[in-house]
Amino acid sequence: LHSHRQGSALPFEFFWIGLTYRKMMKKFASFFLIFLCILSDASSRTVFDALDENGYGHQLLVPVTRDGFQLKVVRIISGRTPASRRPFNQKPAVFLQHGLLDDCATWIVNQPSQSLGYLLTDAGYDVFLGNVRGNQYSNSNTKIKNNTREFWKLVDFDNMISQDLPTMIDAVLEASNKTSLSYIGHSQGTLMAFGGFSTNPNLYKKVNVFVALAPIAYVGNMQVPLFKFLSFLDLPELLEYLGEEQFLPPGPVLNWISGLACKDLPILCTSLIGFIAGSDPKNLNNTRLPYILSMEPGGTSVQNIAHWTQMVNSGGFQMFDFRSSAENMKHYGTPYPPEYNLKDMKAPPMAFFNGGNDPLGDVKDYQYLIEVLKTKPVFEHFEPTYEHLDFVWGVNAIDKFFPSFFKMFKKYTLLLS
Repeated sequence: LHSHRQGSALPFEFFWIGLTYRKMMKKFASFFLIFLCILSDASSRTVFDALDENGYGHQLLVPVTRDGFQLKVVRIISGRTPASRRPFNQKPAVFLQHGLLDDCATWIVNQPSQSLGYLLTDAGYDVFLGNVRGNQYSNSNTKIKNNTREFWKLVDFDNMISQDLPTMIDAVLEASNKTSLSYIGHSQGTLMAFGGFSTNPNLYKKVNVFVALAPIAYVGNMQVPLFKFLSFLDLPELLEYLGEEQFLPPGPVLNWISGLACKDLPILCTSLIGFIAGSDPKNLNNTRLPYILSMEPGGTSVQNIAHWTQMVNSGGFQMFDFRSSAENMKHYGTPYPPEYNLKDMKAPPMAFFNGGNDPLGDVKDYQYLIEVLKTKPVFEHFEPTYEHLDFVWGVNAIDKFFPSFFKMFKKYTLLLS
């Protein structure tokens, strides 16, 4: 357990009260997860629909990982400005990687004047939107069927770090005919970069600047209700018994919420977002939520959620714990899962944007991350009122942090103007 995590021991006289509370929380979370799993299906709008509706041209890349996952990378090839229609050889390549339970649509959910994906395109960048294994866009595999447990057990951020990230980066560099790109990550997208830079010594050479929105590597102090509930569970065994390996894919329940609750009962809509993502969306456009939830969330696996709850309970940033010394020895050569060594990682110039009210990227965990890193960020921006989703969905981002972002970003990407 890392010393940065805050907490206190339960007094012995409250042992039985604590044990009863733990059992109650397990039952509540179990019923909640069953409810989510039963109501899973497909969303009503895609990122391609959104791009078409707003007049942005697009292409699709489908690189394949070593273990067969077909990852869909969306390239925005043109927009609303002359700069967006420049030849590709005049456009710096930018790769945007979404966060946990998300997908590439997160970068274009607001109006073109308010969404980072659109704004970068119109500013003259060659924009690529990544999708990790297991979300609604990257849910196929050349070797394994996606309705098997074997498939979903491979959907873990360890594999996103070791396979998805370098596969997508190489695909973007090949398509753009560039030797380096700019990497913008949100949430789990930043965790992937930290893990990649710390384990792949050549990765940083392909990135000219790494921008971390709501950066995350440690979550021992997080306050997201969903993960608080799940930290009480032995999650893999629970949902293996239920026969479910996919976690929170888009489905009818969310279509119902976007079609009814967000319009007529906005408090229910924002409460659900708060429970799942840890956000009280006062910086969001609530009237836009039905549109957003027609494309979100992207979904992930039980395995990946279990990995995140492992980090909540341990306070560290380590590989997946198979809860068996023999299995850990088989995968890692040690009885315990290895830590990602961020202290000695080689990284490109880094710019961090964090929020003061972010319950997933808690300020104490962010400060600990800064302490651990030997290579410090060259730029930091603190947004006091921002929560976790505000950095991608915030309707006021154009006034809050976009000005400092674009000023910094142009410096490191050498944008042709």
